[in-house]
Amino acid sequence: SLLAAGGRWRGLTASLPDMTELHTLDVGHCKLGDEATAAVVRALPPGLAELGLSWSHCGEATAGALEAATLPCLSALDLSHSLRVGSYLSRVLARMPQLRRLGAYNCGLTDAAVEVLGREALPRLAALEVLDVTGNRCVTPRGWAALARGLSPGTRA
Repeated sequence: SLLAAGGRWRGLTASLPDMTELHTLDVGHCKLGDEATAAVVRALPPGLAELGLSWSHCGEATAGALEAATLPCLSALDLSHSLRVGSYLSRVLARMPQLRRLGAYNCGLTDAAVEVLGREALPRLAALEVLDVTGNRCVTPRGWAALARGLSPGTRA
């Protein structure tokens, strides 16, 4: 594991592609900007299994990097407290059918975002076991019902 703390990420992107044995990368709480987070994602080794991006300012650049990333071993993704994640979460998850754990706690999800998530992304995530979407206060019971329809029977939400 490699834990990047205190926002010291600049040298990380140069080193990541050579870290072929890296299993877990957690840059949570570093509060990286969108471009910095995207740079980290673009540099990830393909064998990475767990990625923590909580408290990052993920936006369109990060979404594009995650969509383009080749991460066939990624089983856990934490985007918690990334308040702009709701608008692109379904697009990103479409490329991650092997995902087992998704952290989307307090990330600005809305009814519209969870409806798309439940209709388009979750049915493709057959391996998903844990989904944390707590703390998304803008989601109404209608949105939660739409999300639940997309969950597979073995998922703990």
